[in-house]
Amino acid sequence: MNPFLVIVTFTVILAIVIYWLQGRQTKVVEKEIMKVTPKKRISVIKKADWVADEEAEPTTEVVSEPAPAPDPEPKSLEKPVSEPTPEPEQEEEPDPELVVADIAELEGVGPKYQLLLKAAGIPSISVIAEFDPEELLKKLVEVNESEEITKRNPTMYVVERWIEAAKSR
Repeated sequence: MNPFLVIVTFTVILAIVIYWLQGRQTKVVEKEIMKVTPKKRISVIKKADWVADEEAEPTTEVVSEPAPAPDPEPKSLEKPVSEPTPEPEQEEEPDPELVVADIAELEGVGPKYQLLLKAAGIPSISVIAEFDPEELLKKLVEVNESEEITKRNPTMYVVERWIEAAKSR
């Protein structure tokens, strides 16, 4: 017999035995680990359930009332005359759901672009119609870089189509 062939055969058999023993050893270790630490079930909590739980459990806050401060001066019987202050005019903001529905009517404006337009301060189709395409694109790119709403910015062609569609309405 060739001694070289015997050495190679012995080495191959030894490698197979070591491989087999190593496989058995990892299975034993895995079983021991599983005995020590049982599997934990991971439960998924839906957002609606989370919100419902928060609403169901009202939190009580303990607020201590400050002690009344002593009056340093006696109160006078005359009431001070104050000038009536005019109430500031409140601008009525449109309902956000209607605004999104308004923007969604444009062809090519999906949910991500709706959010991008809303974040850029563009509430309706009429506002889109007033923009210059370059200005609108620049504004959308700036907002998207800061807020990271979409993966891709809209192209000039898409913005031009939005403005044309908005003007035709």
